[in-house]
Amino acid sequence: MIGEKSYIHTNVKFMYYKNFNIGNHSHIGYSAHIDNRLPISIGNNVMIAPHVKIITLGHNLDKSDFCAKGAEVFLKDNSVVFYGAMILPGVIVGEGAVIMAGSVVVKNVEPYSIVGGNPAKHIRFRTKELDYEINQGQWFSC
Repeated sequence: MIGEKSYIHTNVKFMYYKNFNIGNHSHIGYSAHIDNRLPISIGNNVMIAPHVKIITLGHNLDKSDFCAKGAEVFLKDNSVVFYGAMILPGVIVGEGAVIMAGSVVVKNVEPYSIVGGNPAKHIRFRTKELDYEINQGQWFSC
């Protein structure tokens, strides 16, 4: 399901034809990789920059056959994921949180937290006084 005034730009790759919800006024930048073999839920007013990877399924490293292992991913309202970041299975990105460019997120991100690095670590908290609406328009979107 795609909410009102939400946009998915060109060359975004989905792994599956379902298990995906995006709220209102949200945006996925070009060439993002959305591994929705397990559910991905994106809230309202969420900005996902180009070349971001959201992964829901990987391998169990403790099994000799490396069988599949994964979990659902959530991006809560007003969160922002900058260029080239990667979010791994089971992560919940809290409301208003920011993931810096190139970060690898392996655990939950607290609401209004700014995280960065590999693995992503808390840098500081963001203001809770957010008053904006993502409106990237339809340039190059589908």
